[in-house]
Amino acid sequence: MSYRPSQDGTIQRVYSNPLWTALETIYDNAIDSAPLPRHDPNILHDYVRERRIGDRPSSELLSRLPVEFSRIGLGVLEADVLDFVLNYSQNRVLALLGTRGVGKSTLLHFVETAVAVAMPERPHLFVKLDGLQLNNRPTAENFAELLHDELVVLLRTAPAVFHEGMQAAIETLEAPGSMSGDTAFRRAARDLADHVPDGDPKRTCILFDNLDQLHGESVDIAMQLARQTFTASRLGTIVALRPGSLRRISSSNRAAAFIEYKAEVTPPRLPEMLDRFSRRLAVEAEAHEQRTGQLTEIAGAPLTAELVTQIFERFAKLMRNRPPGDDATKILEEVSASDTRQMTKLLRRILSHRSLPVGYLLGNDSLGGQFHALTAMMEGPRPLYEDTDPLPNLLWSLSMPS
Repeated sequence: MSYRPSQDGTIQRVYSNPLWTALETIYDNAIDSAPLPRHDPNILHDYVRERRIGDRPSSELLSRLPVEFSRIGLGVLEADVLDFVLNYSQNRVLALLGTRGVGKSTLLHFVETAVAVAMPERPHLFVKLDGLQLNNRPTAENFAELLHDELVVLLRTAPAVFHEGMQAAIETLEAPGSMSGDTAFRRAARDLADHVPDGDPKRTCILFDNLDQLHGESVDIAMQLARQTFTASRLGTIVALRPGSLRRISSSNRAAAFIEYKAEVTPPRLPEMLDRFSRRLAVEAEAHEQRTGQLTEIAGAPLTAELVTQIFERFAKLMRNRPPGDDATKILEEVSASDTRQMTKLLRRILSHRSLPVGYLLGNDSLGGQFHALTAMMEGPRPLYEDTDPLPNLLWSLSMPS
C-alpha cells in the first residue's frame, strides 16, 4: 500500500497557538457547520445577505415581485428564484446549481421564509424532499416514501387551505396496490394540484434538495420525477444539484430538456470568505461576552469585535502576500469550488497552526520570517476527510518539493 498522509498519525499533531486558544469557541459558534434553521427569517436573511457584493436586482426584476418584497432587501439570486416561484406558469422546473456546501439549501429556506413573511394572506406550500434522509442509491419508490413522510409532517404546520390536497396525496401514497414509485409520486402531485388554493399551481412548489451525495442514477430519478411532476400537475419543482451533475444529465437524459430556468449559487472567493468570517466572529465575540459575562483575552488584550476585525484584516493581507511556491489561496478556492465546507476546515487549520504569526495579527509585531500556509493546511489535529478521501494526499503532494 502506498504512503497516505491522511493515515499517518505523526503528522496529525495536536497543537495550538495563543490566538486559537482564545478564538476556538467563538469560531465554532460563529461558523456553522450544520444546516441553517429552515424557518428563522433573521438568521437566513443575514447569511444570504452577506454573500452579496454590490448585488442588487434590476428595477425590472423587482417590478415583477409583489411590493412587499421591496422591504426584505433582496439580491439578484434571491429575486430570480422568487420570480420563478411566484410568476412562472410555464417551464416550471428550476435547476438551482452550486457546489457542495455553497448555500443552496440556505437559499431555498430563505425563499420559503421570505414568501411566508411577505405574503401571509396568500400562503404558499413548499414540499422539501431532503436527499439527506435517503440512502446513497434511492429508487423512485424511496422518493415516493419521502414525499409521503414530508407531507405527514407538513400537515401539522401548513396553512389549512392546503390540507385537503395534502390529505388526498397522503392517501394516494398509502393506497395498497402495485403502483410503481414514479406513478405514485405523479398521482400524489396531481392530488396536490387538484386542491391548490384558487386553482393556482404556483402556490405549491416541490423542492429536491441535498442530492449531492446521491448516486448518479438516483439524481437521474429525481430529475425524471421533477419532469413528471411538472407535466402531470403543473406544479413548480426546484432541483438543487451540482453543475457537473446537470452537465452529465444534459448529455444523456431527456428530462434535462425540461429545465429551461437555471440559477447558480457561486462559491466565495477567499477575500469574500474572510470578510464573511470576520463579521460573524465580531458579532459572536460580543454575544459570547453577553452570555458568559466574561471577556476573552489574548496576550493581555480583550478579544473585542474591533480586535477580531483587525485580526482578520491582517490575516487577509497575510494570505494575499504568499511566498514563492505557496499557492494556498489558489488551493483554497479550488477546494471551495468542489466543496465549500472544506474551505472552512482548511482555514481552521491555518488559524490554529503553531507557526501562525500571532504577534503580527494582533498588531504588535512586523511580519518577520515566512509563514507557509500550505504546510499549515497539511498538518492538523485531525484528518480532514475519511481515510479514502483524496484531499490530504493532494495537499501533501502539493507541499512536497518538485
